[in-house]
Amino acid sequence: MIIEKAHLHIGADNVTAFEAAWREAAPIFARTPSCHGAALYRGIEQPSEYTLLVQWASVAAHEAFRKTDDFAEWRQLVGHHFTQSPSVSHMVAVETP
Repeated sequence: MIIEKAHLHIGADNVTAFEAAWREAAPIFARTPSCHGAALYRGIEQPSEYTLLVQWASVAAHEAFRKTDDFAEWRQLVGHHFTQSPSVSHMVAVETP
């Protein structure tokens, strides 16, 4: 399993509307078989900055999702709140003894 980490910048006057859109859009991840969970975190020092963490079966699964109608729907719901393109990276857990 991998983690997608997306850094989202939202207009300060759109935070409430963005969070409402997120609540509407979040079930899209839940209905995607290769997605094992998603969580959105708001910055404390910068309340208009968010980190989205999504657990995917693989990077390929995330890339496949980005080509679906579900992804288009997700972007339609939340994307107009972004003040710049999200910064996205993929991470893998480091094994511990």
